[in-house]
Amino acid sequence: MDLSQKYTGQVITDTQAGRFGIIYESYFSRIFNFLLKKSGNFSLARDLCADTFLKAFLSFQKREVKFQESLPWLYKIALNEYRLHLRSRKYKPKLVLKEIIPEQEDSFLEEEQQAEQEILSNENYRKLHSLLAQLKEVQKNCIMLKYVEGLSLEEISQITGLKVGTIKSHVSRGLKKMRDISNS
Repeated sequence: MDLSQKYTGQVITDTQAGRFGIIYESYFSRIFNFLLKKSGNFSLARDLCADTFLKAFLSFQKREVKFQESLPWLYKIALNEYRLHLRSRKYKPKLVLKEIIPEQEDSFLEEEQQAEQEILSNENYRKLHSLLAQLKEVQKNCIMLKYVEGLSLEEISQITGLKVGTIKSHVSRGLKKMRDISNS
């Protein structure tokens, strides 16, 4: 039995030992992979994932969260972190990794290059990423959450704050635009 089956329906409260750890262990890789697919950058995805779980942890202490409600909640935080990054990158100068932590640069750089190379070597991923880049952000998010992450329309609704019918429209229009672009 996996963790999601074991804890489904339980309310995780402050008195439960390791309450947030269960959510972290269950969903870290899904949130990280989502952010990696959104950004295409390993180190950025790692940073955004850390920020996502930090914000989730700080918020988690103030409220009760059922295990089955935690995944859409984490996706919503991750999506907001990604949007925040896109807005803030205009105003922040890029830092040189060597100047900050020279002794760890080689291991980070190797790990980052390996992950990015795997992404770029996958022809289907490159085509999909190219097509998604031409969509409106809301269409891109709905399509990625539905088809890449495998979430239900209800979960996507919780993440985006959109109605299910609106999500269906965004997915339909986005897929049509992708078909039109790939056929031309």
